Amino acid sequence: MSVLDASAVIAWIRSEPGSDVVQAALDAGEAQISSVNLAEVLTYLTRYGQDAQTGQRDLLEAGLRTVPYTADLALQTAVLYPATQQHGLSLGDRACLALALSTQATVLTSDKVWAQLTLNLPITLIR
Repeated sequence: MSVLDASAVIAWIRSEPGSDVVQAALDAGEAQISSVNLAEVLTYLTRYGQDAQTGQRDLLEAGLRTVPYTADLALQTAVLYPATQQHGLSLGDRACLALALSTQATVLTSDKVWAQLTLNLPITLIR
């Protein structure tokens, strides 16, 4: 299973380098995203004049599974703060990591600073 960071989904939408890694996860039926990170992606689309509802439908049709952000994930997000604060990770970044930890999945991201994290979690940089 793979958990996609918003940066990975945006790279896929824009057909940027690394989009093939995201496409492979989608094709395998193993791509999931936190609802927090989906909100980031849909906000990005809106910012650039695209329709968020159409974007959401397109992502679902592509095979991206959305996982609701729960109280347990909120707790894990908060617990991750000390280990990630020196790297400047946002709440959205930590929400993604929390989902990956809770599902024991690999994270796909284009954010290079994540390679410096010392978490017991496989992180794949898509580029």
